[in-house]
Amino acid sequence: TTRGAPLISRGVPRHKERFVKASAMGISESIAGPPADQTAPRAALEAANMIPGWYGLAGEAHIQRTDSGQSQCVFKLTCPKKPGEVYSIRLLRPDDHRLIAFSRTLAEAGLTPQVVAASNTAIVQNWIDGVPPTAFRWRSRKAVDNLARFMGRLHKVPCDSDDQPRRGGAAGRGGATGRVKTSFSDAIGGDSELHDKCRRLGIDLDAETSKMDRDLGKHLRKDMVLTHGDMHSGNLLERKGRVWAVDLEAVGPRPRECDLASLFMSLSGEHVFQRYPSVSTRRRFARRYLQECGLPCESGDVDDLLFGVELHWPKEMLQSSSTKLMTGRGSGSVSDNMLACLPSARVALVKSLSCPETRSQVMHEGVVAVARELHAHSSHHHSGMRIKKQKTSGWGGPRI
Repeated sequence: TTRGAPLISRGVPRHKERFVKASAMGISESIAGPPADQTAPRAALEAANMIPGWYGLAGEAHIQRTDSGQSQCVFKLTCPKKPGEVYSIRLLRPDDHRLIAFSRTLAEAGLTPQVVAASNTAIVQNWIDGVPPTAFRWRSRKAVDNLARFMGRLHKVPCDSDDQPRRGGAAGRGGATGRVKTSFSDAIGGDSELHDKCRRLGIDLDAETSKMDRDLGKHLRKDMVLTHGDMHSGNLLERKGRVWAVDLEAVGPRPRECDLASLFMSLSGEHVFQRYPSVSTRRRFARRYLQECGLPCESGDVDDLLFGVELHWPKEMLQSSSTKLMTGRGSGSVSDNMLACLPSARVALVKSLSCPETRSQVMHEGVVAVARELHAHSSHHHSGMRIKKQKTSGWGGPRI
């Protein structure tokens, strides 16, 4: 995950797991490794006493630490005396005060695992043995429909403009409204590491985001819905056709396109050839999504939504790159390639606002593919012509 530890484990490899057992001698790890922080396992076992019918069973419970996320304070809980009952325990940080409220609200809507118990130090939820919906699953129309409907249900959950969930009521066309940071410059904040990385790639990040705010900012949607805020496939669980969201620290009101851009980007990054979801797949997804939201879903509405997603791509890419750098996962070539294409993406998006042919190309191929070609053929940057695809382009061939 990219923001904090997930609520539910997603199949962490066995060699990366630590198994912890409570006993009369205290808490000890069952495999060799660096000395563990004993505070977290003890706190997780204490949280087990909050579960109905579990009080006093902490000494016989088994907890499994999952090395996921930044905090590494998520545990899988089982007990021989409670067969069939499996829970996740997440220890909360001081700034996680909203997590319980959001988790309860989304659990009531069937969008995240059920909350069993919570306190100001921990939250306990049902354990889900699910897997992330990977890029390969997008070959299945049923999987696309399920994910689209899930996203629609999530974005229908009403929320208030003060970034808190609201129970009951109905979301209008734009859902909740409120003042949140949505500019390109806000996406980078004061991240010096990201600035340094872009500088090494020959990009003045502050100047580039200022140009995007000037040329593209007014075209971004301003109506808000309740979004996940870190919507990549690793923060989703799928099991028997049902989807759950986990890792809810970033939940809040934003334009709906933010979640969709982040989701499409993550699916592209997972593909063995870095393929962006095909336009037919994205259109099917968008139509099912709009239907679930109760919004107009004619061809024009579908394409408007998908073009809006492309407009949000640079902002979501910058936020994702910034988070990966903070967690030590942003040194790969894919991240470098995307950042290097940032100026080209701005050029393509600005041109698409006035050139129907460029807009069509961005729609069909995705702005990242167009930006890659622009970056590789810089002589086309300021031409009004559609970029001609090269037969040897790495973006040719079948898409998912």
